[in-house]
Amino acid sequence: MDRFWSNFYGKPYKQPSFKEPLDYDLTLYRCVYDICLVTKVSPDLIFSRSKKREAVRPRFMVFYLLSSISGVSNSKIAITFNIDVSSVWHGVQQVKKSLEEKNWALQMLKDLEHA
Repeated sequence: MDRFWSNFYGKPYKQPSFKEPLDYDLTLYRCVYDICLVTKVSPDLIFSRSKKREAVRPRFMVFYLLSSISGVSNSKIAITFNIDVSSVWHGVQQVKKSLEEKNWALQMLKDLEHA
C-alpha cells in the first residue's frame, strides 16, 4: 500500500475518487468567467437569486458545465450557490432539454467555443 494513503497507525484511508476536479474553485471561476464573457452578464448576477431570464440561463449553464462536463456533484454546486440540490438538478435538466431542442443552450455552447 502506498504510504500516502495510510495514516500514522498504518491503517489505510479510503482512497479518494478523482471524479471531482482537484481544484474546484479554479474550475468554478473559469466556468463563471467564460459564461459571463459570452452572455455579457456580471458574476454577481449569476450568483444572485434573480429569476430573470438573463440571470437564470447563464446560471443554469454554469450548473451544466460543472455537473455534466467537469463532474462536480450537484450537492457541491448547491452549497456553492447557496441553493437546494433540486434547483441544480432542474437547471441541468433545462439545459439538456434545450440542447435536445437545439435552443438557447446550443447557441450558448457554440458561443463558448468561439470565445
